[in-house]
Amino acid sequence: MNTPLHMAAHVLNPKWYAPKIGKMAPNDDIELKDGFMNFLAKMFSREDGRIVREEFVKFVRLKGPRFSRPECKEDRATIAQTDPIGWWELYGDDTPHLKHLAIRLLSQVSRCHWHAIKYCTIVY
Repeated sequence: MNTPLHMAAHVLNPKWYAPKIGKMAPNDDIELKDGFMNFLAKMFSREDGRIVREEFVKFVRLKGPRFSRPECKEDRATIAQTDPIGWWELYGDDTPHLKHLAIRLLSQVSRCHWHAIKYCTIVY
């Protein structure tokens, strides 16, 4: 990850929290967590940052009326894989500030140069 902005978008993408063998959830990665915290410190006042951090804990732990529904966890492995914004629209009402932030970050266009894609797919 290059910047705290990239790290924040990665941390807020629910697809990375679906259980996968050998994969660490973003909230368990210290570098990603530090980048996310740096992003919050730059973007929010102390009070607003506290609110977003509290909501982030609910998101990670799946606490709250919508997050605690069994289908919410299931949909991290299905809907969120192709439509993370749709997942936030469906389940994010327990954390309105975090939902707004996640949708804004995940709505950004990402570009990759063709040579980077080619390089990443070549196996030596």
